[in-house]
Amino acid sequence: MRRVMLWVLLAVALPTAALANSITYATGHFVSGICVGGHCPTPTRIGVDITGSLDKIDLSAELGMLTSCPGHLAGTCYNLPFGSVDVFHASTLLFQDFFFNVIANKDGNAWVIMGRLASPLTMPFFNGSFTVSFTLPNARATVLADGTATVRVSYLPEPGTLGLIGTGVVGLAGMMIRKLRLRA
Repeated sequence: MRRVMLWVLLAVALPTAALANSITYATGHFVSGICVGGHCPTPTRIGVDITGSLDKIDLSAELGMLTSCPGHLAGTCYNLPFGSVDVFHASTLLFQDFFFNVIANKDGNAWVIMGRLASPLTMPFFNGSFTVSFTLPNARATVLADGTATVRVSYLPEPGTLGLIGTGVVGLAGMMIRKLRLRA
């Protein structure tokens, strides 16, 4: 009976080990932030570096003003048709990715930029999103009053690996059934 329970536990644990893991890069407590390239933002471009107690996250993107904000958003909204997100820890680049067609919302001096990362186009085995929020002391400021940034990356399991684990579990189950029949 113990062996049967061990085999069942093993059969359940192996596929679980192949599930996707998730990594979140966050700035943690806000330390400093700066708008890159003159005042922030220009009518056509935005660049933000947010440094926190955990990581530094850089966002660079082109801006295109929308005629109205979608959904529940107020203020002025922008489409970011193309841009990049870089994540650093102790001056080491941890993660870099591109994004397409993101919405940025400016309400007063507060900005929120949310979007999906473009990794499925270039590397199909992970998926991601990012959120960058910051406040400017005034419209012409280059130093951020406060801000946060979070990049989430989920690594998706490779189909070949899941298939290999599945056939291994089926093989183990077959061996277990054969041994039980020989004992009976």
